[in-house]
Amino acid sequence: MIAKVKRGFKQWVMLGLALVCLIAGLATLWLPIPTGVPLLAFSLFLIVAYSATGRAWVRSTRARRPWLDGKLRWLEKHGGAHIGRVLKTTRPFGCRTAEQRERGELEEQAKPTPASSDARGR
Repeated sequence: MIAKVKRGFKQWVMLGLALVCLIAGLATLWLPIPTGVPLLAFSLFLIVAYSATGRAWVRSTRARRPWLDGKLRWLEKHGGAHIGRVLKTTRPFGCRTAEQRERGELEEQAKPTPASSDARGR
């Protein structure tokens, strides 16, 4: 029971921190000191890591905007193990088939194999 309360408390603290970082990131986005974008990215990471609703929102946004999905896929690969693992939870459903389609695997599987009579030239 106490562990459940601690988990809930930690989740609310982290989401509160994400909200503070989001507000600070928006406030400092237009300043010449580059603090806005890292604060916004950190707040997005916290929201995805600690909120199922946040993960669902990012997943649906990635499905609607392929350019954003491409940028987050790059970040999955180059952002480190922990960041990549958290961001992979927001991949749109059915993305595995999209990746296979990009690599051409599905087209190769869909091609009919020549029958034995066709292979002999008849």
